Amino acid sequence: MSVTHRVTLSADEEMLEELKALRNLGTSREKTLEIFGGNMLPRLEQLEARKPLSAKVIDAEIIDSPAETIPDEPDAEMLGDE
Repeated sequence: MSVTHRVTLSADEEMLEELKALRNLGTSREKTLEIFGGNMLPRLEQLEARKPLSAKVIDAEIIDSPAETIPDEPDAEMLGDE
């Protein structure tokens, strides 16, 4: 038995991944324009702006606890001099 799994990206998704990689490498805008061209780069930037951010959402419950008062000066119990 042989199983093959393939992830297929559209041409736009592939170019967006390439743009992201170039940005991570610190590629200048001029070089990015040279790679993608004056028409494609603005188009990719528009697609990128519309793409939702893939941020992790943390579901949490806030629990209130009473504040502990701390004295200005330590007492004998705090110092272990009982």
